[in-house]
Amino acid sequence: MLDGLDTMEAVFHFMQRQMEADHERVADREQKLAEAIARIRLAEQKISLLEERIRLDTARMFGHSSERWKGDERQLALLFDELELAVKQAAELLADDASAVGAPHERRPRHSDEKKAEAHGGRNLLPASLPRREMVLDISEGEKVCASCGKALVRIGEDVNERLCLEPAKFFVERTVRPSYGCACGCGGVHAAPVKETIIPKSFASPSLVAQVVTSKFCDALPFYRQSNILARDGIDISRATMARWAMQSHTLLSPMIQRIRSMMRMSPVMGMDETRVRVLHENGTKKEGQSWMWCAAATVEMSEADGRRRDLKLVTFHYAPGRDHEVAEELLAGFTGTLMSDAYSAYNGPSRNAGIVQAACMAHVRRKYHDVLKIEKGNQKAQVAMGFIKALYDIEREHADDPPDVRLAARQEKSRPIMERFWEWLMAEAPHVIPGSTLGKAINYTIPLWPRLKVFLGDGRVPIDNNFVENAIRPFTVGRRNWLFYDQSEGAEASTSFYTIIETAKANGMEPMHYLRFLLTCIEHFGQDGMPWEKLMPTPAIRLFAESVGIPYNMGL
Repeated sequence: MLDGLDTMEAVFHFMQRQMEADHERVADREQKLAEAIARIRLAEQKISLLEERIRLDTARMFGHSSERWKGDERQLALLFDELELAVKQAAELLADDASAVGAPHERRPRHSDEKKAEAHGGRNLLPASLPRREMVLDISEGEKVCASCGKALVRIGEDVNERLCLEPAKFFVERTVRPSYGCACGCGGVHAAPVKETIIPKSFASPSLVAQVVTSKFCDALPFYRQSNILARDGIDISRATMARWAMQSHTLLSPMIQRIRSMMRMSPVMGMDETRVRVLHENGTKKEGQSWMWCAAATVEMSEADGRRRDLKLVTFHYAPGRDHEVAEELLAGFTGTLMSDAYSAYNGPSRNAGIVQAACMAHVRRKYHDVLKIEKGNQKAQVAMGFIKALYDIEREHADDPPDVRLAARQEKSRPIMERFWEWLMAEAPHVIPGSTLGKAINYTIPLWPRLKVFLGDGRVPIDNNFVENAIRPFTVGRRNWLFYDQSEGAEASTSFYTIIETAKANGMEPMHYLRFLLTCIEHFGQDGMPWEKLMPTPAIRLFAESVGIPYNMGL
């Protein structure tokens, strides 16, 4: 009996150990299976992120580059099916906007020019300032008799058609003749008028020619070698090296204006800054590896004119630097104490904090992040919700764009602040539920840390909602970079900052850059470098009155 019990106990212990071993194997297999499933999910997530990245790169490369919504995309932004209160409120706000699209608008009286343009199929009318050469197509004298009664026909009207014609650029040579006089007896010496000062001594370059060459490159992105080839077709031989030398000398002549613009900019209450890459092969004569940077700043200052009126003057400056460190930001922000609008680049943080500068963030950069999500997945409702909030903010900005700062501030407090609060609630609700590495996750994680800076525009009517002023000013440089690719010497990059500064400042104030640059160079010849009235040469309408007072044509002349 005892032997049987011992045997049964041994069998029991054996089976128990066997079961424990089986449980361990099962647990080990379950753990390995769970690890395998986790690896598979991680791999699927990585694959999904890579597919997202491929779709985004494909959309950026082959899709339309404009960030403006099309009609169907705007309607998709109204299809919110979320339960959160913020989303519902955003949907109601956008639904009101959409309904307004179909609502009848108040008809305003149309200008006569609009009616004429409508009669011409919507074409823009040709400027009245252009000279007209009239050609009359009349019937013969024999046809001016009525075939029925024989009486002379009476002119009862006319049909006029205008088309724009072009004459190739005309070159001519200005010959300055200085007669010399002397006494027949040989006494008294020789008398002649003093030599006229020129912008580039011992050169045949005139202000109009230099202005055309410089504007063609730095405004129209036409490299010097292409301009040289164009001039050669008219039998004019000007090498690219000669054009580069003219540009360097003009840069020196215009440097006082550049310094004046930069000093005036620091007096502005708000400044925007951005930077972009530029390739420079030699830094101070030494071969340079890696990228250099072109920094751009823009601001608006209030300027008094001769008639006592105050006018907003928009200023744009460019600055070349071999690096992108915070030392460059410190140099550019020296003496500035207002609000700085920029992207999230950390180089601005230290200089701004040390100088007591308030930092504002760009809403356009935020919008771009969510727009990238819609490039990948057009029907992504979360991205549509975020874009709906941002669109509502921009609608308010457009509505009050021409209002004074105090009126704009009141509108922001009343209309924009509630939208920003709902936007923040939505971000807090969605942040825990998105994959951080996804495009949507990156957009939300980009927005949240910047929120204190994104709200700055709510408390100051002078602060814009975005940094588009600077981005629009720096875009011609990035477009031109595709044509000329690089600078050979850092001196050339530094010289180009003068021309980009003058050209973009002129454009920002509605002045034609070539005419403005030509006038500045003509004034240098007229007044001399030491006698230049730079304070009267800012690109405002008053410059035309100044041109008349000194007898220098603004839009024409050498």
